[in-house]
Amino acid sequence: MRTTELEEVKDELAQYGYVVAHDLRALLRAIHNYADFLREDLEASLDGDEKAYLDGLGCAVHEAEALIEDLSKLWRIDSRSVQIESVELGALLREVVASLHLPADVQIAMASDWPTIATEPALVRQIFENLINNAVKFNTSPHKRVELGWQPLGDAQYELFVRDNGIGIEPRHHERIFRIFESLHVGEGYEGTGIGLAMVKKATRKLGGRVRVESEPGEGSTFFVTLPKTENQAQLWQESPRPCCG
Repeated sequence: MRTTELEEVKDELAQYGYVVAHDLRALLRAIHNYADFLREDLEASLDGDEKAYLDGLGCAVHEAEALIEDLSKLWRIDSRSVQIESVELGALLREVVASLHLPADVQIAMASDWPTIATEPALVRQIFENLINNAVKFNTSPHKRVELGWQPLGDAQYELFVRDNGIGIEPRHHERIFRIFESLHVGEGYEGTGIGLAMVKKATRKLGGRVRVESEPGEGSTFFVTLPKTENQAQLWQESPRPCCG
C-alpha cells in the first residue's frame, strides 16, 4: 500500500512539474519576444549600456529556458516507464558522439568491441550525452581527450566509463556533484544548470544501476556507470537495498 501511495505522489508531482514548465515556457517566450521587439524598434538609438541591458535580458531568458528544459528531463525520468530492448552499446555510443557535434579539438577514443545488453536506449543515451558533454566542458587542455570503455563486473553487470583529461574534482565533492543544482564552478565561465549529473544518477538508478566518479584536481575524471546485463538482473537490482550514494 505504501509503495502505491508513493507512486501516486510521484505521478502527481510529475504532472504538476509539466504544467509549471509549460506555463513558464510561455512566459519566457513572451519576454523573449518583447525584448526582440524593443531591439528592432530602438536599434538605431541604443547606446552601449542599453544594448548591454538587452543582451543581459536575452542571456537570462536563455538560461531560464535551459533550466526549465533540464528540469523537465529530470521529471520525465521519474514518470516514464522503462521499455527494455536489446542494445549494442558501441553502436549507440557512436550515435551519441556523432549527435553532439563536438569541437575539432576534442579526441574521442572508444573501445573497439562492446557488449549487447538489455536496457532502455533512451536513458543510456541521456546518461552518456551528459557525461561526454561534461568531459568536454570542464576541460581546459589544448588537446581534449575523452575515452569511452567498459569491463565486465562479475557475472551480472557491466561497468562502463567516461574518462577525460579535464580539470578534475576534489574527492570531498565526489558525492555532492550528483545532487540537483550543485555546480562547483559557478561564476568561473562554465555554462550549465547544475542538473546534468543529477539526471545521470536518476537515469542510472532507473535502469537498475549506479554511478560513481574517481577524480583528482588537475588529473581528469573518470565516471563509472554500472548496468545490469539483463532485464531480470535490472529488476532484482532495483528491488535490493542500495547505499545512499549509489
